[in-house]
Amino acid sequence: MTDKVELTADVVIVVDVMTDKAELTAVAVIVVAVMTDKVELTAEAVIVVDVVSNKVELTADVVIVVAVMTDKVELTAVAVIVVDVMTDKVELTADVVIVVDVVTDRVELTAVAEEVTGCILLVLVDVVRVLVW
Repeated sequence: MTDKVELTADVVIVVDVMTDKAELTAVAVIVVAVMTDKVELTAEAVIVVDVVSNKVELTADVVIVVAVMTDKVELTAVAVIVVDVMTDKVELTADVVIVVDVVTDRVELTAVAEEVTGCILLVLVDVVRVLVW
């Protein structure tokens, strides 16, 4: 897996799931490496996810995030959601939730908050395409 990530959307934020740090901030499409130790992004909404603990900090109305174990993911959603990928805890503030199991390519949709074990949650604004090579 290389460090190339391509995204197309109105507002997209990518969180590096290989480290415990993610910095986000402005509005636009962003291209980011997924294997680095630090990620700086831009977007109106801000979300910080500590992927090595069960701590999740939320400061946003819309947006986010990305899986790194799949080769192609197409999603549609309008909401805010965060996930602790190292525990079974999932916190959400949204109507639509899209969950992608990183072990398989199975995609599940749910309209209610629920716990998801060992998964990375994907939530996007409008239509977002995430390609990870």
